[in-house]
Amino acid sequence: MFDFFYRYLLNKKIKRTLNASYRQREFLNLQTVKTVLILFETKDYNAVCDLSSMLQQAGKHIITVAYSKKSEEIKHKDKANYIITEKDINIDSSKSLSNIKNNLSSITFDLAVDMTVKNNLLMQYIMVSSNALLKVGFHECEHPIYDMLILSQSGENSEIHELGKQMIYYLSTIGQYTSQNN
Repeated sequence: MFDFFYRYLLNKKIKRTLNASYRQREFLNLQTVKTVLILFETKDYNAVCDLSSMLQQAGKHIITVAYSKKSEEIKHKDKANYIITEKDINIDSSKSLSNIKNNLSSITFDLAVDMTVKNNLLMQYIMVSSNALLKVGFHECEHPIYDMLILSQSGENSEIHELGKQMIYYLSTIGQYTSQNN
């Protein structure tokens, strides 16, 4: 019962946020991206760390939001800017979720990446609350959240690292053809 109510509330908030959103959408080349928001589950920390390192080496400023089912599972607290746990599920009274949303809305992101491969409504809510110019996801969802969708063939978490590399490749090639012809 609680799970149904939770999903209903989050779906309603996601739809409301999407309907009220007037964000500018833009397909950016990796060279023009300066700030990146990465959403991930703590179990995928190593793949996120690899992607984050690649982007930081390219001179990008990275902000991360991690989701953990239980707060005691968080092994890398110092590596994520924000951590969301199951206690943040009560979105109407959650101070930490509201703080995260408010802090993130004050930053203009060029790119937001949802590295979760399963439906996580809490992370989708953070994603729709972001004002990123380009939003990339690694799974399909019922809401039109992502501007670019990169799917794994098997849907396995082991492919998250590969999906991150594919995203880097696609972002590197966006706009290359038009700049070569000018």
